[in-house]
Amino acid sequence: MSRESIANKQHRQKRHQKREALLSSLCVVLQDLDISSLAPRKPDWDLKRDVAKKLERLERRTQKAIAELIWERLKHGNEDNLGAMITMTEHRLADDD
Repeated sequence: MSRESIANKQHRQKRHQKREALLSSLCVVLQDLDISSLAPRKPDWDLKRDVAKKLERLERRTQKAIAELIWERLKHGNEDNLGAMITMTEHRLADDD
């Protein structure tokens, strides 16, 4: 065999070894890969994140407004309706959760 053919054969063997090493490392990576982590997030996850603070603030304002309405009715002597209002408010809060 000539020197060139020996050099070419050695070069091809080295390339083949490199390919085999790359393929075996790729197989290991693919086996370790958790497919569930590749699943896309829900399409509206960023909207929910952005709106969460506003919803918390709105919920606090709503609770404050309900408390003010109860106090106003108490001032005007509507104690009969107090129990009904408290029960209604508790049911609303339970439904929201």
